[in-house]
Amino acid sequence: MIKKIILVGVASLPTQSFAEQNISLFDISPGFYSQLLRNPNVRQDGDLYYEDLRSKGIMLDSDITQIYQGTVKGESEDNNYSGSADLWLTLDIAKLGLWDKGALMIHSEIAFGSSFDSGGAALPLNFDSTMPGSEKGEATISEFLYLQGIPGNTILALGKTSWTFGMDTNLFANNERNQFIYTGLVNTPLLAPFVPYTSIGGSATTFFDNGLSMTFVATSNSTNANSVGLDDFTASEMTYGYSVEWVGDISGMPSNYNALAGITNKDTTDLDMSSSMLFDDILIGGINDTPDIESNVSIPEKTNNYAFSFSGSQYIYGQYDDNHNFNGVGIFARVSFAPEDRNLFSQFYSVGISGTEGLFNRKEDSWGLGWAGTYVSDDIRPNSDLYGHVLANSEEVIEGYYQVSINRNIQLSLHSQYVKPIMQSYDEQLVFSTRLQLNL
Repeated sequence: MIKKIILVGVASLPTQSFAEQNISLFDISPGFYSQLLRNPNVRQDGDLYYEDLRSKGIMLDSDITQIYQGTVKGESEDNNYSGSADLWLTLDIAKLGLWDKGALMIHSEIAFGSSFDSGGAALPLNFDSTMPGSEKGEATISEFLYLQGIPGNTILALGKTSWTFGMDTNLFANNERNQFIYTGLVNTPLLAPFVPYTSIGGSATTFFDNGLSMTFVATSNSTNANSVGLDDFTASEMTYGYSVEWVGDISGMPSNYNALAGITNKDTTDLDMSSSMLFDDILIGGINDTPDIESNVSIPEKTNNYAFSFSGSQYIYGQYDDNHNFNGVGIFARVSFAPEDRNLFSQFYSVGISGTEGLFNRKEDSWGLGWAGTYVSDDIRPNSDLYGHVLANSEEVIEGYYQVSINRNIQLSLHSQYVKPIMQSYDEQLVFSTRLQLNL
């Protein structure tokens, strides 16, 4: 079935007018709740107590992600267990009897286990292990977001959330809990200099009748997931993003296409990037911390960094079942560019094929095979040894996975990753992983 995971950029298409009175935001757009939580298998029904709470406008959900990884070929030969637990409280303002088309979401999470040896890779091989960025075992409130539907088929959002997930969307490569686990097959890493994992900001998304939507986002670069952020917020380091997305079908096959552009006035002289998308040891400790570096190499000194990205995902085979879930096979791709004179990475590409119907006609299983390539800026790479590491032209990863849906609340997946790391001193590696996803 379709597992469309998006946050603020585009929800499932509205089936009712935003101008109607006495209506819940989640009734306007069916499926928006699971998209808000970025979990296609979030509980939609359950015991009478849970249903009674939902009818009163109170939704409480949680999940646990556990991943075991082992290197079978490569220098690190590391074996690692890590995981995360998430708790969401969502209030439906209309069902609480207050006002129409409002919603409040609060997300707390905690990471546990240990970090996996990257083996010279720049992008984390396990995206889930990078969030929320606090010390292992330390809980944090990483998201608090208020949403309000207004006339004109528009949703306003204000608070702290992961804006990247909402704008860089894809049907098959956008969710580390149920799809690929390699960072480059979840989001484009070229967005890492623009936004941390979560940050304070606001957005406006307008939906059109033809499946098109447009989103504008303004968010701070000085806030993060591990603090409330109000004390850290400053307008001197802001990112502005604009995306256009089309959700529909071509010849009866579901489709998702989007293009986004971002610009930031954040200082780029230290190549600072979100830790959720890049290992700290690849950041070379910050260029400004390297003695006499300016006498040896030209470093990025320009602000007003920018990037462009395009993502497309298209089913090419399949059909709808009796519950209007689509089961079939699709393809996806991402292409991203950023200027070489102020970024560690200047190009990114990914492509793959995925299915939302498994072997032996198992309609709840899913699988995928994808490739991602992240290319180092030509302005940085020739002198990368001065920063502490000799970098290759690119990092390339091939990942395949198969996820077995034991039931709606339990999914078990197997992953294999072939890694050509960015550090030239490291050999290629082969990594196997197992992920257990529990929706409570």
